[in-house]
Amino acid sequence: MSSSAKVLRGIQRLNRMGPPRPRREAEEHTRARRNSWPMLSREAAWKEWNEWFDRQGWSPFSFQVEAWQAFEAGRSGLIAVPTGSGKTYAAVGGPLLSLIARPIASHQPALTILYITPLKALARDITQAIQRPMDDLSWPVDVALRTGDTTATARRTFKERLPHVLVTTPESLAILLTDQGWEDRMHGVQAIILDEWHELLGTKRGSLLELTLARLRAVVAGARVWALSATIANLEEAASVAVGSGRDPTIIRADIPRHIRIHCLLPESIQRCPWFGYSGLSLLPEVVKQIDPQQSTLLFTNTRSHAERWYQAILDAKPEWSNAMALHHGSLDQDERQRVEDGIKSGFLRLVVATSSLDLGVDFPPVQNVIQIGSAKSIARAVQRAGRAFHRPGEDTLVQLCPTNVMEILEASALRQGMQDGVLEERTPLNKPLDVLVQCLLNASFNEGFDPIDLRRQVQSAVSFQTVTDDEWSWALEFIRSGGALSSYPEFRKVEVAGGRYRFVSTEAARRHKMNIGTILADSGVTVQVRGGARLGMIDELFVAKLRPGDVIQFGGRTVQFLHMRDMTAYVKPARQRSPVAAVWSGTILPLSVQLSFYLRREVDRLRQAVEGLDQQSPEIDALLPIARLQSSRSRIPSSGQTLIETCRTSEGYHLFVYTWEGWSVNEGLGHLAAYRLSRLRPNTIAVSATNYGFELLSTEPLGSEREITQALTALHGLKEDIQASQNFPELARRAFREIARVAGLIYQGTPSARKTARHLQMSASLLFDVFRQYEPSHPLLEQAFRDVNDRQLQIDRLRGLMRRMGEQELLIVPIPRLTPFAFPLYVERIKSRLSTEKLEQRVARLQREVFR
Repeated sequence: MSSSAKVLRGIQRLNRMGPPRPRREAEEHTRARRNSWPMLSREAAWKEWNEWFDRQGWSPFSFQVEAWQAFEAGRSGLIAVPTGSGKTYAAVGGPLLSLIARPIASHQPALTILYITPLKALARDITQAIQRPMDDLSWPVDVALRTGDTTATARRTFKERLPHVLVTTPESLAILLTDQGWEDRMHGVQAIILDEWHELLGTKRGSLLELTLARLRAVVAGARVWALSATIANLEEAASVAVGSGRDPTIIRADIPRHIRIHCLLPESIQRCPWFGYSGLSLLPEVVKQIDPQQSTLLFTNTRSHAERWYQAILDAKPEWSNAMALHHGSLDQDERQRVEDGIKSGFLRLVVATSSLDLGVDFPPVQNVIQIGSAKSIARAVQRAGRAFHRPGEDTLVQLCPTNVMEILEASALRQGMQDGVLEERTPLNKPLDVLVQCLLNASFNEGFDPIDLRRQVQSAVSFQTVTDDEWSWALEFIRSGGALSSYPEFRKVEVAGGRYRFVSTEAARRHKMNIGTILADSGVTVQVRGGARLGMIDELFVAKLRPGDVIQFGGRTVQFLHMRDMTAYVKPARQRSPVAAVWSGTILPLSVQLSFYLRREVDRLRQAVEGLDQQSPEIDALLPIARLQSSRSRIPSSGQTLIETCRTSEGYHLFVYTWEGWSVNEGLGHLAAYRLSRLRPNTIAVSATNYGFELLSTEPLGSEREITQALTALHGLKEDIQASQNFPELARRAFREIARVAGLIYQGTPSARKTARHLQMSASLLFDVFRQYEPSHPLLEQAFRDVNDRQLQIDRLRGLMRRMGEQELLIVPIPRLTPFAFPLYVERIKSRLSTEKLEQRVARLQREVFR
């Protein structure tokens, strides 16, 4: 090789390697700190810790001192205090003091504190919060972060040694427990902290974390577990699930006043507020007026699509804000999300449009203003988002709510009442989801595998899995070994038994499973890549499938032109065309929580009283009075002890409007149930449409007598059989089975760089569903799919409660000559799927003139 070729090869190698890493000095400093572990007594450590608080201008709250003392006393439990009050330091203070006052025999750090949080953005924030006092006090405590964004080099380091404090996510922890020798690296854990516990409890992520912690507790039986939450009602149950069975949890509360005020952005004329839809862009001028570019503002939307549209709408209205505003949601590239979060904290960004990606406990002290587009649909979610402003103890918060339709004006008043009463939603843990149990068994099958007797003891120490029966356990063991009805296919025979221990049959089987650990059913996404440039994030595969080369879309706050798709990557280039198509992600309408539904029905009653001249007014009720008077003159406004049902006949057929205020999924279920029961009495064709507030039945023939309608709506006998017969129940179960099959490891999603398409995953799940129905109809995972439809999608227990309440109330069945203000949104909900946006707006405008003349 010539000398010039060698020089060129060397330059190419240097280009690949990049500039010299400026980390050696920092690494040497870290080693020096480890070599100089302070010999602090317990009293000296407490003194330095309290002095650090003094230097920040803080004084420890009594609940923080109580938490530190509880840890020192060896107790576990739950810390329930308002957001922004200092839960993090309450949780880590005791373990850090115990660590720093402990003699270290080796220079190698041993994992002592395990901090688990549900969001990667929150994990970064927590890491910095813990590192700050360590640096200020010169305590040689290693703090590290391990999430899905951690580099491969750092992940390899964690296989050799772990830091004193590790901040991670539930999925990353489950992966850490698959590495060879994890027991030795984690045997010194003294504290396990579960941040934002309400976000995990009641989900499969929480169930899997329960089982992961059960395995960990078998190695570190003396570790203390502390859960943190600001927005959970059932504290005792939540604490018990967090610490595991057989432990008596301690619950620490704090009386720190934090008042949240709700201000609803009302248009000058109620007619300007739309009657359908969830974007709220018709009130853009009102929202822009509330944004002060000199203050830091977070504007929350309920969906990624609405975040994209609101960001672009504000930018079009105020182009001079372009350098000080940004967009943040979970489908954007990780580097872009990090840039936005850093910009908020530094104060450089003054306006960020975001989704739930920022509504948990991320600390943004500069934020002074929170705007919520649309109702948050639950009191706890509203409290969480309100907590992003003035994220400091005792600070009051103002949340400005922009209603996306007329009925959400009433929801704003209901939210205010719920917050004033201090009401929060309960989070109920799932009852032994078997797909999660199967994944736990596979997670334990790495390396030397597991002993089934030991693992069952660990599993049943998790509260949600205490009632696993002998048959269920035996089935799960046999399923991972043979595949059950799928035993003819080698890829489903993942585990073998050797010497009484269950372990993977091959390194390939283990590798494939490790790539898909977790319970988050990720969007079937396509990577968006600027041609020759940066990666922008992920976009919905179904949305990309409808694009043609040359189409202009709006994504990540940018306007780009779609070029082509190759290997699950959509290549784009910058474009300048105005009015691009906003990216759309598949999803569902947020349902009303049980507690918010209760307060919404109370607000309807207050609206009735206001019409009758009683002193029950608020800004929202004042705004709705013209509509309420019209409703009262044409029909009725129900009291809290009544249910309103309106009937009318038009050229389309016979209409029945039922107002429950109970949430979309329950209303849809009751609508289909009533339609099925009425059509069973006499042949009829009935269409059903539903919103969060009620449902409509439209039939070609009369629906029935008042007695028959009442029976259809309130009869509890045969409810389960009728609700299943009223819908395409097998198809609903087929859709639910996709998630179950993925969690249980029946579907391989591919590697992170080569994910399977949504069509491929859906076809695989459907095929498995059909195989089980034909050859093993009593398969536990199949039965779980049907239970999930009943419990999670149809919410049959909530439906039963609604029907029982309606049976005890007075049903106001009122014939109406034409549409009323209450009926109008239900009517629009049904016709909007048949019309283009332009035709729908014209039709709605004409109907609106007719209804309100």
